[in-house]
Amino acid sequence: MNRSLLSPLTALFSMTDEQAMWRVQMHDDAEAFARLVRRWEGPIQRLCTRMIGDSHRGEDLAQEAFTRVFTHRKAYQA
Repeated sequence: MNRSLLSPLTALFSMTDEQAMWRVQMHDDAEAFARLVRRWEGPIQRLCTRMIGDSHRGEDLAQEAFTRVFTHRKAYQA
């Protein structure tokens, strides 16, 4: 298949964040959660670092945020 066509097709059938979170909530889908972490860890870590002013503490806070999301996944409401 032509590579230029692959990207739009992949985007067409890719899972949304809401769908991934639903899979995490309903099925404890570790792969879907890993997908969310890969997508959001950079932006969340940068936000935490800007707010705190310390990159190491920003990393810790981002990791804590993901831990809390996973811990409270059953309470998620779309």
